Amino acid sequence: MTHFFQGIDTVTFEGADSTNPMAFHHYNPDEIVMGKRMEDHLRFAVAFWHSFAWEGGDPFGGQTFERPWHPQDSMEQARLKADAAFEMFDLLNVPYFCWHDADIRPETGSFDTNLKTLNEITDYFGEKMQLSGTKLLWGTANMFTHRRWMSGASTNPDPDVFAFAAATVKSCLDATHKLGGENYVLWGGREGYETLLNTNMGLELDHMGRFLSMVVDSNQNRKNPQSINTTMMRQLVLGFYKNMASRKRSSLTSSRGMQFWLAILSSMKSPQHPL
Repeated sequence: MTHFFQGIDTVTFEGADSTNPMAFHHYNPDEIVMGKRMEDHLRFAVAFWHSFAWEGGDPFGGQTFERPWHPQDSMEQARLKADAAFEMFDLLNVPYFCWHDADIRPETGSFDTNLKTLNEITDYFGEKMQLSGTKLLWGTANMFTHRRWMSGASTNPDPDVFAFAAATVKSCLDATHKLGGENYVLWGGREGYETLLNTNMGLELDHMGRFLSMVVDSNQNRKNPQSINTTMMRQLVLGFYKNMASRKRSSLTSSRGMQFWLAILSSMKSPQHPL
């Protein structure tokens, strides 16, 4: 117990005449509406980003919230945040929750350690979910907060960032699947451009189309994960580099960058590296 919600009782339906501010006045999860329970019609989910990860900042200023799990920079804080979240899920009797990867694990700056901490915290979520009635509605990848995404993710002109994005989405798909998620969200928060003067629109659309096609292929092959691992991602990275080279953008097709990503992808054949 975190005691973050100490003194708050479980929220239940009490009807429209209730004066209890901590009760449902109109939402009755068990009421039958057109042959289905209201809870099955209204699949409410608590979003980690809005409820636990957001620090209260806006364009005019920084952090305004103070939470026991701030700063959100360690696995210890991530587990504390998860403890408080599942306590709230139980108090609300909420059927679902959802997350971005960056909401639930610390940003480490490298894909390898981001993957490690994502697997660690989603294992912890799995333990929590066994004790709670709350299920995962969807997972998604945060590819907008960190400055690496300043020029987009799937539309980014830098092959290394594109490959980082593809690997990140793959890891989040795996984590969502592991937790029995009912959906996956592709959230392109920084895709696009400031003006047509600083982009190649056709190239960006080619990149996004390739990215989305590979995501679909990955999901269709999920029943046979061994066919996904290196083959799918290797084709994506190699194809992207060749595409960039064919357009004479040689400054972005460094052999060092390509070899770096192919080395990572090759290391992920084993179950210990589920990419």
